[in-house]
Amino acid sequence: MLDNIEDGYDETLVPLDYDQAGQIRDDDLLRELVCKMPAGVTMTCLYDCCHSGSVLDLPYVFVGDGEHEGMTTPENFKFDHIAAASGNAEDVAFEDDEEGGGKYQPDVKNNNQAAASPPPKKKGGCCGMGGAAEDSDDDYVEEDGKPRGHRKVIVIGANGMVGRAVLPVLVFRYGEHLQVYAGTREPTAFAPIKGVDVVKADMADKKNLTRTLRDFDRALIIVPNNRPDLAANALEAADAAKSINFVLVLSVMTAPLKETIFGKHYSEIEEKAKQVFPASYCILRCPIFMDAVLTHAESIKADGQFFDPRDPDMPFTPIAVRDVARAASDILAKPNQNAEKTYKLCSPPFSLNDQAAALSSVLEKSITVTMIEYDACRSGFLDKGYPEWQIDGSMEVFKLIDEGNELTNVTENEDFEAITDSKPTTIEEWCQINADKFQYPE
Repeated sequence: MLDNIEDGYDETLVPLDYDQAGQIRDDDLLRELVCKMPAGVTMTCLYDCCHSGSVLDLPYVFVGDGEHEGMTTPENFKFDHIAAASGNAEDVAFEDDEEGGGKYQPDVKNNNQAAASPPPKKKGGCCGMGGAAEDSDDDYVEEDGKPRGHRKVIVIGANGMVGRAVLPVLVFRYGEHLQVYAGTREPTAFAPIKGVDVVKADMADKKNLTRTLRDFDRALIIVPNNRPDLAANALEAADAAKSINFVLVLSVMTAPLKETIFGKHYSEIEEKAKQVFPASYCILRCPIFMDAVLTHAESIKADGQFFDPRDPDMPFTPIAVRDVARAASDILAKPNQNAEKTYKLCSPPFSLNDQAAALSSVLEKSITVTMIEYDACRSGFLDKGYPEWQIDGSMEVFKLIDEGNELTNVTENEDFEAITDSKPTTIEEWCQINADKFQYPE
């Protein structure tokens, strides 16, 4: 990453937990440590490393070559960098000294004024000898001019199936580095999850949501009821909060098909995310869930069959909810690696007949799929209380599967593996994991 020192690269510290928390960039040390020092304070920093400068982005370094007797200013040092770090370009001056060198002089004219945002920087002294690595992968640095935050992650819309799946995975995998919060409209109705705190986060109330989000560093937004207006509220609230520096938005695989029900709404959501967080968004497109077969659990238990309007021989590529949770957690833990990316999650392809065979194998009894008319399928979902928009949207996806659409049968996609360094769940593995849900208790 380009910087203002001679070699053109950022310098970084590599902490013990760098693989999870990232490296600490010299830009951050300058902004958070040096520029915030009060008047009269002197600090000495010692770094055991190579010859990579001050690690603090200071405008002077000690050169131990036997010729220099004091601090020198690196060639081509960009003093506007310090101005940006201090929060006010007018508060920083660079004056030539008698020997043609230079010295950094923060302007202290505002020191006695009331605190503002950002606060004025006070004069102090700091010298450092240190080093770093050439490439920074710090996932907790300032992004797009927004504050560093507190390493707190919030899942907004946390009470649904995906939200409740993501939260425990975040805690299990990254609980030592991230404080995990569930944001829900009705906190008192949220069933507790170990290691997860609950806060009120109503996407319909942008003003109060903005207040809530001021304490968070990153957010996963799960939009309820196919509502792009609520997504817009959540994204605008996250932006107004000024502390959120990364948002992950859950979308659907068919978002590019704007003529479809799901595509129309989620394309708007994706566009809004890119508009509000142009350099710090990530979109996670999901197909239908492998877990959808759980709606047929009773008929599989009782009659050894499930019903579907699709061609049972047509392959499709859904995703297990557990895989969505794993991918979302890994993305939220390492935002810099995933910013400005749109991922597609899917399993290896299989057909409904393959699904029936996998269930038959783990349940040790014959399970079959019975084709029904689309109208009969729609009526069945209505009887179960599903909203019409969701039923009609699902029917559109089912028909895309029957047509062999490339968005429902993704034959070449390694996004899940790239995010998680693991393989997505196969239908055989999913059936093995969930076998008890299709069996009566003994």
